[in-house]
Amino acid sequence: MASTAPRPPACVLGQQITVRGTPTGEEDLVVEGRIEGSVALAGHLIVATGGVLEADLDVESIEVHGEVRGDIVASQSITIDKGAHVSG
Repeated sequence: MASTAPRPPACVLGQQITVRGTPTGEEDLVVEGRIEGSVALAGHLIVATGGVLEADLDVESIEVHGEVRGDIVASQSITIDKGAHVSG
């Protein structure tokens, strides 16, 4: 039986951080702060409670607990928490 390697810990964008532009990569990302622009990840994106994305998203999968304003494209799954806000 083939074993899968564990995923490395996610990168965390802290509450007091704002990124303007296009973060890209192959790792998982947790956003507690703010991103304005677009996001392209071959990984899992978590928008934490209090996190705000004004961005178009192209990700493997996403969990939204905060706020997303933009279009979401996910190749595997999209999970929107009960208290989350999504428009796009």
